[in-house]
Amino acid sequence: MKQASWLRYSPSADSVYCGYCYLFGVQAFRTSDWSNISKFVDRHVGENASHHTAVARGQAFIDVHRGAPDIRQQLQNQRVQAIEENRAILKSITEVVVTMARQNISLRGHVPEESNFNSLMALVAQHNSTLRHHLKMQGAMRSTQVQRYRMNF
Repeated sequence: MKQASWLRYSPSADSVYCGYCYLFGVQAFRTSDWSNISKFVDRHVGENASHHTAVARGQAFIDVHRGAPDIRQQLQNQRVQAIEENRAILKSITEVVVTMARQNISLRGHVPEESNFNSLMALVAQHNSTLRHHLKMQGAMRSTQVQRYRMNF
């Protein structure tokens, strides 16, 4: 039998039980059959998906209690980060377009991949990691494999 930190002993009932399943689960594991305790514990952990769910719920509770942000806070943080990244990308693109307009440089070129706009964006992206990552991801999304995949839906 492996070490089971979730295993608890009840002196009043002279039995052992799963602490996580008792507090966060649907069915609680409990036994006082000391001769087969290892078999009961192994069966409880191995076959019981609700045990693993209860452990995950218990760990989430402990994390939140210790000050870790809950799922709503994590989602909000991701949303705020995405907004900031999108604003930085849009600002860079707008600066390139405005600069090209002031210099009376056309946006397009003879070949779309070698357009004036794409060339200046590549130049700006060399010094802007957020824009570089965005352009790399956009290039990946334009691949023929992705386009074929998207057309199937």
